[in-house]
Amino acid sequence: MRTFKVNKKYTHFAVSNATGKIIDAWEYKGLDKESIKYYTDMDLKANDHNPKDFKIIQKDKLIKKGINPMDWANWGNNSNS
Repeated sequence: MRTFKVNKKYTHFAVSNATGKIIDAWEYKGLDKESIKYYTDMDLKANDHNPKDFKIIQKDKLIKKGINPMDWANWGNNSNS
């Protein structure tokens, strides 16, 4: 079985409001808040997700909430979102 590793450079994560699982992530170091919102919304829409169904959360804030974004157990495909 092939194991996958989460890119350690990711800074922002899309977390499903319905499941609490991460469905996507990006490396947006140095971008302003408005640009991050624009790019994440565009990317979520391109992947057939409604941006309103997700919260974009920074890596350090996820960790403070007790969610390790580097652990695949915290990820899900959330295709029904």
